[in-house]
Amino acid sequence: MHDPCDVARLPDVRTPAAEVMTVRRAPLLFVVLLVLAVPWYWPADDRTLWFGVPAWVCVAVVVSAAASLLTALLMARPWPDEQDDDG
Repeated sequence: MHDPCDVARLPDVRTPAAEVMTVRRAPLLFVVLLVLAVPWYWPADDRTLWFGVPAWVCVAVVVSAAASLLTALLMARPWPDEQDDDG
């Protein structure tokens, strides 16, 4: 009987084309997130506050969380050239 909580045994439903796109897009997404996370595009005299801190701090925190989520999603799935331990 299949245990519904055993996510490691679920089949990978991605197509080979989707796998290639994931591998190609991941570095690009990290570069975009890096560009957004570093506040070099904020005006030096900007005094906008969000939640009591400068707006650029909030943006940097949100982008950092997005980069962490992207990393976790990529690490949770096998890469196309990676072999499964079971076979």
